[in-house]
Amino acid sequence: MDATTEPTEPTPRDSAQTPDAAVEVPIRTLLAADSPRTVQVDEAHAQALAHSDRTLPPLIVHRPTMRIIDGTHRLRAAVLRGRDTVGVTYFDGSAEDAFVISVEANISHGLPLTQAERSAAALRILRSHPDWSDRGIARRTGLAARTVATLRRREAPGPEPPGRVGQDGRIRPADPVRGREAAARLLAGHPTASLRQIAREAGIAPSTVRDVRRRIGEGADPVPAAQRRSADTPAPAPPRCLRGAGGSHCPHWSPACARTPCSG
Repeated sequence: MDATTEPTEPTPRDSAQTPDAAVEVPIRTLLAADSPRTVQVDEAHAQALAHSDRTLPPLIVHRPTMRIIDGTHRLRAAVLRGRDTVGVTYFDGSAEDAFVISVEANISHGLPLTQAERSAAALRILRSHPDWSDRGIARRTGLAARTVATLRRREAPGPEPPGRVGQDGRIRPADPVRGREAAARLLAGHPTASLRQIAREAGIAPSTVRDVRRRIGEGADPVPAAQRRSADTPAPAPPRCLRGAGGSHCPHWSPACARTPCSG
């Protein structure tokens, strides 16, 4: 898929302190978790943690609200052990990113989330982070990317963002066909513009603009047939030369231009 390099995809966990920075806080100051779980506490699991001999990791807490992000069962275990304080590390980001961290934590350890809980979490992340890729959300929620794509089409409200941030930190146009078609129009209207300038305006990578220019120069559709079929959109009319003179300096010049008068 066409891509353009941008800052890396937001990683909410990066804003949390490490366990080495844990501090003890009174349990009474903590608020219940905004958790993806429908059943907040499994008492049997909390009892098992309380009766174990191991030291439990600190909770992750959203500092602005003092709401638990990860560690509800560890908190319950601390209460069962008779503690009135518990170790926590703080996260200072948004409430939306705090929820993402909560989902990631529940996916990676502890009691597994049900399919329904993971789907509900994915839908909520789609609404708060519509520019994240299906694969990125799938990785965070433990779902298949195809499942996330189905949720996006069926239930996520709002307009489609022009691009999505992938796991590799690149922004890919939500509709690569439109990105290539936009580049073709821009090349026709601004034939002396640089690849990077066209790429920025069309929302695609400079290498993709180069490919669009090459395909136009060969008299081909700027969109590869496979992408055109997957998008199920008809090919537009070839862009007309707006320079008037044509010639090999034209961004969509081809050998056929030597036999056919320029239409510009």
